[in-house]
Amino acid sequence: MQTFLFANTLMLLLMCYELIDGAARWATYKKGGNLIDNRFQAYKAIKNPVTIPDSIKPDIYLLVFDAMPSTIAMKKEWSFDNSNLDSSLSKEGFYINSFSKSNYNLTVLSIASMLNMDYTPPIDIYQDETKMYFKASASILDNSLTRFLLKQEYDIKQYQPVSFNNNDWDNKVFFSDMLCMNYFYQTLPGRMYRDLKWGFLRIKNKLIPSDIFAKVQKQNLQHQADLEKTIQLVKQSCALKKNQPQFVYAHFQLPHDPFIYDSTGKLKPPANTININESDQPSAFLEQVKFADNIILQLVLHIIRNNKKNSIILVAGDHGYRNVHGTRSYMVFDNFSSYYFPDSNYLNLYSSISPVNSFRVVLNKYFNTGLPLLKDSSIFIPYTLPGNE
Repeated sequence: MQTFLFANTLMLLLMCYELIDGAARWATYKKGGNLIDNRFQAYKAIKNPVTIPDSIKPDIYLLVFDAMPSTIAMKKEWSFDNSNLDSSLSKEGFYINSFSKSNYNLTVLSIASMLNMDYTPPIDIYQDETKMYFKASASILDNSLTRFLLKQEYDIKQYQPVSFNNNDWDNKVFFSDMLCMNYFYQTLPGRMYRDLKWGFLRIKNKLIPSDIFAKVQKQNLQHQADLEKTIQLVKQSCALKKNQPQFVYAHFQLPHDPFIYDSTGKLKPPANTININESDQPSAFLEQVKFADNIILQLVLHIIRNNKKNSIILVAGDHGYRNVHGTRSYMVFDNFSSYYFPDSNYLNLYSSISPVNSFRVVLNKYFNTGLPLLKDSSIFIPYTLPGNE
């Protein structure tokens, strides 16, 4: 009888603990606890922005090309000349900040800090990596910039596969299985699967390549479909003739791996896209740089010619080059960065401006927000995503 009473009491206490803990977690979530940075310091610092009629507020385009390095960095490291992109954009009135450095080496932190217009608190960076990714990807949807623009009655569209629960993107999401894999890899079967998987696949490539290649081809076709959809969505946004201003953020997984395209954008055979040697990765990457160049020029020309004449365009890499396994990081902060202001007045920009200051300059210029610029810094974050050593 006493044992039964003890077990029931213990169960009741555990249930009460779970209820209290759940309520506390929900309260934290409602206060922005699901975000990598819920301070919104830049947003709170804006006191008296200038009032502008909706009909003349600029549309703002942010086109992010994942891992796109600066022209100077590629010339220095690989003797690869990508100056045609810079010169073509300059002819259209763009400002190229040639010595830009990304603030972080990870996509989610680079974009979240860019949109928050602030550096992420260190306590939130150096934590469980899966938790960090979820929080940072959530901050891409809710940040100082989007809060300010919503208050200015902007229509906000994010055509990006980085964030979970993104209502503007219904295709494949980066690391969609991250959460379950994170816990699975902590079990014995999970560790065996993780540690033996790639060796098994290499053996399988030799024994039954058609099976593996069919799977890889399916993934590559999905990648291509996602890319084409993003391009289409950006172009469609220009066809929306309305008075309400819009902010469009589009994220392209180029020239980032997987290395599946040739320089013209044609898909390579599956056999040429798996198990690429480390020494061969730069050449495969540069083929995708050329493809990315074509998409950049195609999109900026379409926006300039078909959208509102006072549209603002930012084209940037979220970070620079790193190889598939992340072991070569000599260009990881050297990101491409360019700005298009319709009046061609770039007095407040400078050649080494980093992403954390990008929208401080934009808001200061067009809304007179008076935000001070932050010191440009690059912060390396060691990381291991689920499934990697």
